[in-house]
Amino acid sequence: MLLARTAEGWEMQFTTNHLGHFVLAVALHGALTQAHRARIVAVSSVGHVAANVDFDDPMFERRAYNEWVA
Repeated sequence: MLLARTAEGWEMQFTTNHLGHFVLAVALHGALTQAHRARIVAVSSVGHVAANVDFDDPMFERRAYNEWVA
């Protein structure tokens, strides 16, 4: 997989796998509040064991891109 970015310039895999959950939860907040006891359940894989998040460069702007690390 080649390096891909969102329209905002964020690295696509990080955005999808990490930020996407927060965007979805915020978008659903109103509906969930009205539903009273509604819940969001986020599931994931063990893919996170391949590498830690590099908080100094999570968007691969200063290091070589590696799809498995991303």
